[in-house]
Amino acid sequence: MKFKFLSLIFLFIFCLNFMYGKERQRIISLSPAGTEIIFALEEGESLIGRTDFCDYPPEAQSVPSVGGFDGKTISLEKIIAMKPTGVCLTDGMHNHLELPLRELGIETCLLKGSSIEDIYQGIISVSTLLKVPEKGETLVEKIKAQVNSVSVNKATSRPKVYYEISSNPYITCGKGSFLNEVIKAAGGINCFEDSGSPYPDISPEAIILANPDVIIYPIYSEKQNPEKILAEIISRPGWNLINAVKNGRIIFIDCNLAERPGPRIGEGILLLNSGLYEN
Repeated sequence: MKFKFLSLIFLFIFCLNFMYGKERQRIISLSPAGTEIIFALEEGESLIGRTDFCDYPPEAQSVPSVGGFDGKTISLEKIIAMKPTGVCLTDGMHNHLELPLRELGIETCLLKGSSIEDIYQGIISVSTLLKVPEKGETLVEKIKAQVNSVSVNKATSRPKVYYEISSNPYITCGKGSFLNEVIKAAGGINCFEDSGSPYPDISPEAIILANPDVIIYPIYSEKQNPEKILAEIISRPGWNLINAVKNGRIIFIDCNLAERPGPRIGEGILLLNSGLYEN
């Protein structure tokens, strides 16, 4: 009877572990893209810390912040005090934190953002950190399906695209940048792909000479007014000669959909594609 009772207890504990899985991870994300990935994997309850710039999804903003995005503003001591099991880092920003964290037994994943493939690898890394690798594989396949569903109008040539990151000075994207891949995946040709730099400074004369068919303008703040921006672009000296201006092909897009190397990139590419090939 005693043996049977102990067997039932063991079976009960086994069933609980099967139903609820292992102990929930405690993750701090120092990457806005990493934070989005965590929620896209439906593991938001595992997020215990974020940066001030981790603003999506909205529920992420209720998670305590550990500082700004810049690695210099992040306190290693504050991270350690929160007792995380893992930390998502941003390549180029937080590399100096990787070794100290690992020496303390805290797992890390370093998220890169130079290509669409980097996004897929980042999702797998974050899902591994969360101990849910199967969810990562499922999410990657979902995004790949979105990207592969992009339609390019075979009856017309691919439109030439100018993506304006800044106008003072004029900065765009070139080969070696994540944005260059996004434009190509959406069915466009980047006017400045061969500029020799991932994010080149260019002159307004060079833009006029390139004569893009479409201008993409990212919106970085809710305070920006697309109507005022459109009027300013049209009034630029000589820009009335550009096909995109003459034909009213100026597209505004949420910067985070196009520029943040996270799980919404499939959505961003589809949105750009619809703008590039609108009738």
